[in-house]
Amino acid sequence: MPYPDELPTEEADPFAQYSIPEVCAFIHKKLGPDALRDLLARPIKGVDGKAIVQSREDWLDYSSELRSAGLNAVADVVDEFATAALPMDDLSFCPYTPDVPANRVSWLRAQRQRQEQRQLAREQRLAPRPREGSRKTKPA
Repeated sequence: MPYPDELPTEEADPFAQYSIPEVCAFIHKKLGPDALRDLLARPIKGVDGKAIVQSREDWLDYSSELRSAGLNAVADVVDEFATAALPMDDLSFCPYTPDVPANRVSWLRAQRQRQEQRQLAREQRLAPRPREGSRKTKPA
């Protein structure tokens, strides 16, 4: 039986196929809210291994996704991290240096527009939806 030319250097991440809200729901169900808090307190790493800084809006998006799935207890834990996070229009997230203020102003304007769009999307996700078949038609 021939051996492969290269052996994998590390095991694949078993959670890579899941979104952050899905991982939150799983950890909360299996290990409880304290374990979820402990997990979320750790830096979230991207595919390249670098830590990803989550903005307040990122946490609120995760929370609204969980609430729309009926997982309010999990969303409450995620909301705790949203209150402590920096908003996405904080200048610490800005990729531009202060030497060209016009770039920072444009970036800030774009971030605020994205904030509004994300807020609308969260509100739509949480809006109550009529159930199918709930409308009764009156007999003619």
